Amino acid sequence: MGVKINVFGHVQGVNFRWYTQQIANKLGIHGFVRNEPDGSVYIEATSDDNDKLQQFIDDVRQSPSPQGHVTDITVEKVNLDNYHDFKILR
Repeated sequence: MGVKINVFGHVQGVNFRWYTQQIANKLGIHGFVRNEPDGSVYIEATSDDNDKLQQFIDDVRQSPSPQGHVTDITVEKVNLDNYHDFKILR
C-alpha cells in the first residue's frame, strides 16, 4: 500500500525532512520526502504493513520536527513503485 502526503504549515527550514526520514527508517517505510516551492512538503510512502504506514501518517500529522508545526495534511491512497529505502530529495 502507498500514500501521497502533502504537509502544510511551518515545515521547511526546521529539519522536517530529516526527522521524517528518521521516523520512516524506524518504521520500515520506503519512499521519499521533498520540499515544494509553495512551502509545503510532499511525501510518497509505502509499506506492506498498514499499521506501520498509519503510524507514519499519524507521526507526520503531529510534526516529527520539534521546531515544525503542521497545520494540515492531505493523504491519498495510491499504488506506488516499490521503493527500497526512504530518501530526502531536494
